[in-house]
This record gives sequence, C-alpha cells and structure tokens, in this order.
Amino acid sequence: MTQSVQTLNLQTDMLTPIVRKATQNDRIALTDYQITPINAGATSGADVFRIHGTGHFQNERIDWSLILKILKSSAPTDQLSITKAIDGQTDIDYWKRETCLFESDLFQTLPDGVAAPHCYEIEQLPSEDRIWMEDIAEDMAGAWPLAQYGHAARHLGRLNGHYLAKRPLPDWPWLAVKGMRQMLERSRWPKFWQDYHELSAQHAVIRDNFPHAVAQQINAIWEERERFLQTLEALPQTVQHGDTGRKNTFARKQRNGQWETVLIDWGWAGIGAVGEDLAPVVPGPVIWFKGVPPGQLFELDQLAFDNYIQGLRDVGWDEDPKLARLGYTITVALRFGPRLVVPEQVALHEARRSYVESVMGQPIERFIAIMGPFREYVIACADEARELMSK
Repeated sequence: MTQSVQTLNLQTDMLTPIVRKATQNDRIALTDYQITPINAGATSGADVFRIHGTGHFQNERIDWSLILKILKSSAPTDQLSITKAIDGQTDIDYWKRETCLFESDLFQTLPDGVAAPHCYEIEQLPSEDRIWMEDIAEDMAGAWPLAQYGHAARHLGRLNGHYLAKRPLPDWPWLAVKGMRQMLERSRWPKFWQDYHELSAQHAVIRDNFPHAVAQQINAIWEERERFLQTLEALPQTVQHGDTGRKNTFARKQRNGQWETVLIDWGWAGIGAVGEDLAPVVPGPVIWFKGVPPGQLFELDQLAFDNYIQGLRDVGWDEDPKLARLGYTITVALRFGPRLVVPEQVALHEARRSYVESVMGQPIERFIAIMGPFREYVIACADEARELMSK
C-alpha cells in the first residue's frame, strides 16, 4: 500500500538531526517544512517523498531539502507487472538492495564522473527501511542536448570498466544476477502474441499502428530470447546500475567545471554484461518524452556508444568494442522489444490506460505515435546483434 503524507507521522524533533547532517550545520533550528510525494505513478515498490523547508541559525535563514525513500518488504505487483518487492537477494526486485548498497563501500569507490546521492541516515524497521538522502539538483536546465547523453554514456563506461579492468567483481550476495532474464520471465508478450490476430481484426488501433509484419519481428526476438540471453551472460561481466534511463540520471557540474552524472534509484544494481548498462540511455529519453524525438535514435546511438567505449578506455579496459556492442544491442532488443508494454493494447483498457498515462505523464496516443520508428530501431538492434553473433 502506498504510504501517505499523513501516515509518515514526521515530527520536528525527528527531522532536526537529519537536516543538520544535510546542511552540515549542527545548530540549525527548523522553522517550517513541507512533504511532497514525488513518485506518483512509479512502478517500484518504494515510496519517495521530498521534504523541504526552512531553518535558522543565529539571524540567518537556511533553506533545506532532502529525500526520504521508503523501501517496503512486500508490495503489490503494479499493473504493468514490472516490479514487485521480494525477499530473494539476487532477484532484480530484492527490496533491501539500496539499503545494502548504502551500507557497502560501492558508492565511495565510484570512478570520476559518476556519483550517487549522499545518505544521511537509514532506519531499518520490521517491514520497511527508510533511507534519508540528498536531494539531487539538476544543473542542466530543460531537455538535455545530445552531447549531455554522451557525457553520461562516458561516465557509465567508466563505471562498468572500473569492474572490468581495475577491481574484482564484488561477492555481495544481494546484487541482482541475470536481471535481463528475470525481466523477460515476467513479460506479457506471449499472451499478447497469442491474442494478436484477434485483437488486430477487432481493433483499428492495433491494426493500424502495430502491423503484423512488425509484430512478427518483435515476436522473433522473443523466440530467440534464449540464444540472446546465453550470449549476453557469456560476455565479460561487470557491476551495473541496471536502470540508467533519463529519469534516473542527473547532470551536475563538479567544482572543476566538469560534468558528472549522478545516478539515483539503484534498486536494480547487479552483475551484467559489458554494454548492458548503456541500453536504457538511448531509447529511454524517447519513450519517456525527455526531448529526444524518435528520428534521433540512430544518431544518439552512435554518439552514446562511442562515448561509452571512451569511458571504458579511460579506466583501462582495452578489449574489442564489439563485445560491448553485442551486449548493448542484445539488451536493447530484449528490453525494449518483447518486454516493453504494448501501448496499442493498453489503449483498449480504461484502467490500464489511465495507469500508464499517469506513469508516462502523457496521453497514450503520444506513446502510440512514437512506436513505429521506435520499434524500427529496436528491430535494427536485434538484426545487428544477430550479425555480431554470427561472427
């Protein structure tokens, strides 16, 4: 059940020591504060709140803001069947993973250009963990230019390369393992494909926007999933964030004037193939309507991948770039092909339509409108992966 502002039951005396850590002022007195839910429509089992307000020290007013993320030991599966909080430590949706990450040294050993929010305090309760953390401010106003995605891709290359060239893979038992395989096990694609011909005959929204020839090519990816997965799992393995789409990446200027990429929501962090972590960076801003039109997918692909390879090189990984390209193209094909929700089908069901629109922040018609060129890109990635595998 989603936590409400009213049931948080936060008191000033509870907040004060945390705000003092956030402001690095151990004598600040709180004046007032507000609590705002910021994960409306989220597909995870966590509740996230921004708590912000003012305080004073001597005669100075001090504005402050922090994030409270509540991880819950049990959560109902959302309507998209994407995420459910569960107890298996290697499961992609293990509910305590972010607590474990903040208690580990991973965030203290990130390579240059990659950062995570600072954690102020963790409360571990019987059925939930409360993580009090830094409220990350975006230093890039508005939609990112393509060049900024290049910076983010290079930083991800350094993150992944760090565990390919410099550090051994950690043996923490709570890292997700074979996350892509787990995602596909929860896919609704088989049921959709089973019903496709009937749905297409009865509904113009499917017939006109998801033609049979395209649906067949997406289904071919599904039918080849085991071959793709085995190849992915045989590639060089590294530590990955797991969900690097635009909604989880922030651009922030360092003191030296260089950009760094702050990654939030590490709940899917685990072990994955080289190139796998880059996959959400390119399609993500298109399907989340972050200012990249579908017509720029191939351009962004080339820019992001070139920078990702440079990031790998920055930290000493000098293997064949085709290995990373194979990891990238397989992941795009699987993650954004048969795993992705079918908006044309969602449009037929009012409850699911309303839910998806709340998640995407857009009418379902806009989602449907981008799917033609988007699927063209996904299919092209699948074809490229097949060609690389044949060699």
